[in-house]
Amino acid sequence: MRNDKADDILMTPGQPNILRGPNGFEWWLVYMANKNNDQRGQYINRVQFFDKTMYVDGITGPQTAGYHPTPSLPTFSMNMETTSFGVLKQLKPSNAYLFETAIKTTRNAGVVAWWQDENHYARVGLDAGSQCWYLQTCMGGSKSTQTFPLPTDFRWGVYHHFRVERNMGILKVWLDEIPTPQKHLFSDIIPALTPGVPGVFDESGNATFEGVTYTIGFDDEEVALPAEREILKGELLCQYELSFQLSGLSEQSVSGSYPIYVDKDNYVKAFFNGSTRMFEVTAVKKGQSLWHKKYSLSCIQTVYPDVKYTDFIEKNYRFSSPCLIDTLYLNRHDADHKSTFVDDMFSLFTIEYLQEGKWLPIKNQLVEIAAHPAFNRLSVEPVKAEGIRFTNKNAEDIQRHIYKLRVHQQFKDSYNFRAVRRNDKLYLFVDGKEIDEIEIQYPASRIGLCTGKTPVTYNGILYYHIEK
Repeated sequence: MRNDKADDILMTPGQPNILRGPNGFEWWLVYMANKNNDQRGQYINRVQFFDKTMYVDGITGPQTAGYHPTPSLPTFSMNMETTSFGVLKQLKPSNAYLFETAIKTTRNAGVVAWWQDENHYARVGLDAGSQCWYLQTCMGGSKSTQTFPLPTDFRWGVYHHFRVERNMGILKVWLDEIPTPQKHLFSDIIPALTPGVPGVFDESGNATFEGVTYTIGFDDEEVALPAEREILKGELLCQYELSFQLSGLSEQSVSGSYPIYVDKDNYVKAFFNGSTRMFEVTAVKKGQSLWHKKYSLSCIQTVYPDVKYTDFIEKNYRFSSPCLIDTLYLNRHDADHKSTFVDDMFSLFTIEYLQEGKWLPIKNQLVEIAAHPAFNRLSVEPVKAEGIRFTNKNAEDIQRHIYKLRVHQQFKDSYNFRAVRRNDKLYLFVDGKEIDEIEIQYPASRIGLCTGKTPVTYNGILYYHIEK
């Protein structure tokens, strides 16, 4: 190992469970495994979501290279049971945050979703007398209340969990981990740009609260951003995480984000450049460029047959998003007869690519032995494809021959981006892979989204404060 340290060996992972982290935003995979010669134990790894696809960062040990933190703590928390404590005036007000707590009442109590002062607030409560839950807003002293019935078997006098997310002028409410009955999302009921703090209330004096969590941040489902547009969000913080799935990229696209934005003269900008097919990062301080880094997006991906369109004769491989490809790799060992070694595996198939719903033939084929002699490599004229189809040339040939396919991608329409700021360090990830750890010297900063000459879509935008 020379100067390196041997990592733990984790074997036979199983019994997976997924649960939220303590800050309310993160998700973690909890599983059992055998470590080295120890008895079977429990381990965790971070879960990410690439649009609709779940990705797990693991299995990792204490010596695994890269950034693999423990679960992030909330901005503020109280774990003990307590009576009403009002609003959390000691906290940093924010335009976007998560607040959750468990409530036990037999009368009327709930959470303060947003509080500016005694005449400007929003409350979400449970009312046993009316067998309902309600949302009450007060603006300039004028109150308005919306009520919604609870199930007839709703139990009073036991703990129920309230979760409220505020994202600018939008409130989302959950009761016992599911959306509140009848209505879950409320838009434009509070001022979008007015910071506030959450809290709890008890109208009758008999309620108790337990497990209070407050985390600055937001979780946006989708933001469609027009061309040449910027959006700045978040609080001025020194420790936070930002992630999103960016879709709709093209060879004319230059879109991405500001993982660090102090002001127009001090920022770090990270973007996907379709013309250079690079991920690029620029640092600016006092209006002057400090450095400009480029990272190639060219890579080899392994894809597996889509069972919906695959049988013995036809093998169909679909990509998660359209991508520009120039090389295919096939294992020269027959999938059903490992001892059979084929000189040119590609010669057994008719090969087509899917583009805008049509199957088109692969052109300008050049087959050769890859650097690894177990693979054939097929070089093709670069094409933008949504999938690849292999069909046995001999209609009487019912053997599979191939299983997984390796594809060299130059660029694709959608990428997942993640940035983590930990004071003077910035960690950058593309599609779950850490591409750099950068030393930075900036004061507390916000984050932002930015587009070039073409519109793009940001899905699953997650941003949250990391408590020290």
